[in-house]
Amino acid sequence: MTAAMSTPVSLGGSFRWRPKTTHAPNMAITSNHATPAETAGDKAAQSTPTADTPPKPSFRDLTPAILGTLQAAVEAAATSAESPAKSADAGVAGDGGAGRSLSRETSIWTEKLLRYCEINPSILRQRAREKWGAAAPEIAGRIASLFANYHRATGDLRYLNAALKLADARWTSPPPALRPLLESALARLSARLLGPEEM
Repeated sequence: MTAAMSTPVSLGGSFRWRPKTTHAPNMAITSNHATPAETAGDKAAQSTPTADTPPKPSFRDLTPAILGTLQAAVEAAATSAESPAKSADAGVAGDGGAGRSLSRETSIWTEKLLRYCEINPSILRQRAREKWGAAAPEIAGRIASLFANYHRATGDLRYLNAALKLADARWTSPPPALRPLLESALARLSARLLGPEEM
């Protein structure tokens, strides 16, 4: 038997309406809804990568191997953006012409890392140390290098900003090649903003 009225069911702040049901006194009540413990177990099972499923693009699932793959792909795209043939077509190197040569997966990974680093700057050091231990400063420096090369490939200033912030953090250990990369990016940006004659 179903009553004509409905009752709200809380879903963590929002409500979903479902029909109110009545039952016979000795009839067992079954529910199609998972308990919070079942839901937590399902979420943990979904977020843990296995051999069959690839890791989700996130800071939590980032490994040094994935970071190396991202760096290689982005560096190749940045190098092709600065080649003479592409520069003649695009006008200014790093203005986004090579962004099209990046895979969708690479773009998603770098965007997720950028957002995590920008939204969580106060806990980034702690999270990195929990995840990578003593290698955290070196890996954070590699992430800064990834962001600088992504800016070089696409011209997206958000990545240059994040690279500068990470490289400037006292706890990171950026690779030696990062400094000239950032200096050349800032010089190109100044030239675009001020013009080459004012520099």
